[in-house]
Amino acid sequence: MGRRTSSGLVTILLLLAASFVFAMFQGGFVSWFIFYAFLPVAILALILTLFGLSQVSVERRISHTHCRSGETVEVVLEIKNPYRLPLLYLTVTDWLPPGLDQEGQKVELVAYPAFRKKCSLSYTIGPLPRGDYRWRQLDLATGDFFGLVKSFKRVAAPARLLVYPRFHPIELWELTPHTGWGRYQTFNWANRGEDAPFVVGVRDYVAGDRLTRIHWKASARSGGLKSKEFEYQTAQEVMLFLNREQKAYGGQQSLFERAVAWCASLAHHALTQHISCGLVSAGAVHTLIPLDQGQVQRQRIFDHLVYVQPDAYYPFVQTVMQEAAQLTPGVTAALITPVFDQRLLQLIATLARRRIQTQLFLIKNGKPTRDEDRLLARLPKKGIQVFIITSDRFPNRLLRRDAHGSTTIQVRG
Repeated sequence: MGRRTSSGLVTILLLLAASFVFAMFQGGFVSWFIFYAFLPVAILALILTLFGLSQVSVERRISHTHCRSGETVEVVLEIKNPYRLPLLYLTVTDWLPPGLDQEGQKVELVAYPAFRKKCSLSYTIGPLPRGDYRWRQLDLATGDFFGLVKSFKRVAAPARLLVYPRFHPIELWELTPHTGWGRYQTFNWANRGEDAPFVVGVRDYVAGDRLTRIHWKASARSGGLKSKEFEYQTAQEVMLFLNREQKAYGGQQSLFERAVAWCASLAHHALTQHISCGLVSAGAVHTLIPLDQGQVQRQRIFDHLVYVQPDAYYPFVQTVMQEAAQLTPGVTAALITPVFDQRLLQLIATLARRRIQTQLFLIKNGKPTRDEDRLLARLPKKGIQVFIITSDRFPNRLLRRDAHGSTTIQVRG
């Protein structure tokens, strides 16, 4: 789409005619010099009026179409003028995608193509926030010496940039059986396709147990529901639970970005160590990525984390309770959240009784509140790992600190 302003052409032609008449009547070198000096200006104005920027196109290239949050990319605009139309200057206005316009919605550049068939302009953007960014179009403008004739054109130059959450390599993340609420050890099935192993005992029924786990004879003898205890083969599995509850972050986007970065780092470590990993991410859209291994699973999780926002209106505890009911004993539930309260403490106790090992990653911008400190003090005694994250610095190792398998690590700036 292009448009041209031709009103100035009339002025230029009148001036050209006036200089010609002046040269004819006055004669002499100066008179004819004025006429011939003005003639190229009139020809350029005529070309701009007739053709404008109709044959000019732009191709956009981005140095990296996939990168991580905080990195910088270079955007290159290659301008093509196949018929070598004389362009004294070319103003390029590139409209940035939403989310990349912190310092203004557009980038303005100027080129001087003259008669060249190709020329390039470039600019850099960064540090990039996490997200999916799509460029669609840009505006071109040119004109004559005096600005009397101008030509404009809007051209399509689509491009896409995916910015994944930043993650940090973790050398070691201990996921070992421990003793806590109910005094148990956690194990998993090595092969989900086989039948369940044999029963080694019974325990009290816990809400969320499948009907197939109920030991009906023992329940009849005791007068209350009893669930079967199985002997499992060891296999490590981690289900990540990302808190996306809107009020939990209080409008602090940086706090949420830190939570996403931890989620990505834990998923990256687990999957590179051949540990089955899944993700529960409930917001405006409820997303469950089942437990799996491999590069495809990593890409699936990271693709989802590109788009997540703190947009959930229902409690995080409700999300964990709903999805954890489907987990088998022995799975580690990694809770990534900026708040910790009595309801979450009770939920962790319930998970422990169901042989679901829990690790808590508490993401804060400062110290935990007094109520949180009081509740957190109860977790290490029960063998629950607690990581209090108060900065963007990542530790290389996530280890247990004592013989009981409990730990409280504070990562500060």
